[in-house]
Amino acid sequence: GLRRLVGTLDLHVIGFSLGAHVGNYMALSLAPYKIPRITGLDPAMPLFMGRDNDRKLDKSDAEFVDIIHTNALVQGTVEETGHVDFFVNGGVNQPGCNNESNPFACDHNRAPEYFAESVGTEVGFLSWYCQGLLQFVLGNCKPKQELVPMGEKCPNSTRGLYVTYTADSKPFALGPWTGSRYITYMETHKN
Repeated sequence: GLRRLVGTLDLHVIGFSLGAHVGNYMALSLAPYKIPRITGLDPAMPLFMGRDNDRKLDKSDAEFVDIIHTNALVQGTVEETGHVDFFVNGGVNQPGCNNESNPFACDHNRAPEYFAESVGTEVGFLSWYCQGLLQFVLGNCKPKQELVPMGEKCPNSTRGLYVTYTADSKPFALGPWTGSRYITYMETHKN
């Protein structure tokens, strides 16, 4: 069946929340075939935090694993488990969700919305490298010259932790960042 065909297929597995971890089980089932790409959209944290890598999505499951974090430490994991992990708007709270009846669900559900928009956006969810979450929290992750698109157009060679910001409502993608644009954005989006 599928095992005979997978070597000829260009697979891109995309999973959201609990479904993100299905990529892990697919990888285990299809071994020794290596899935080309798995995208985890805010992979679920409950029941998966601290689990062995053979029980949750991680970078060993595909040639390239990219993760989009939008509700870390609540419904989504904060663990950096991909080749690249994007922490959008800090990865915990998403702009425009505070006014919703269930802000946590809104934050969590933004991951698939951002990815869907990334497929056709012309401006892009352009992101920049950050040395780690602590550096981000300390405010040491300002936009850099090398911007990388988050989502469907992310290059498979991208590695590490990246950050980006979005608009409060659709369209979410904001395109290129400069130092002055970053400062203006941060001033207008203070909690």
